[in-house]
Amino acid sequence: MSADHAGREGSRLLQERTMEDVRSDLLGGAMGGLLSVPAAMADAAILFAPFGLKYLPMGVVSCVTALFVGNVVSACFRGPTTLLCSVYSLSAVVLASIGSQILAHQATQGQTRPLEAIAMLFLAVGLSGLLQVGMGLVGIGRITKHVPRSVISGLRTGAALTIVAT
Repeated sequence: MSADHAGREGSRLLQERTMEDVRSDLLGGAMGGLLSVPAAMADAAILFAPFGLKYLPMGVVSCVTALFVGNVVSACFRGPTTLLCSVYSLSAVVLASIGSQILAHQATQGQTRPLEAIAMLFLAVGLSGLLQVGMGLVGIGRITKHVPRSVISGLRTGAALTIVAT
């Protein structure tokens, strides 16, 4: 399926929706987001741990905001019936590691600027999101169905062990 065909198919799906469909999808997205708030708060604590307790409220607000916006926006597009956008512990661990490395690099330069490091993390997340959207528009996302479950299980287990170890 070409990207043009996929775009036309997506537009067609949006046009076929009734107001009741939109209302129920938005409600489902909001409820999914609400149910994921505790996990988002825990992942925010993991993600912002390298920056200290002073920045934890910023992390919680940003993760919960991203959770709600992601679920409401994804509810506007027809996709899998169980689509739920949430922060994953694996991404929180990876981003916390990147944040630690940025702070360590800044320390070697004689100064630490946590807000600058946080801005770099937000930029990295935004750029990765744009990359994912671009790959989805081109149709590269279809190859993810070929990733074995054992690989995903191993990644998540590694993230869990990293969280327990720290």
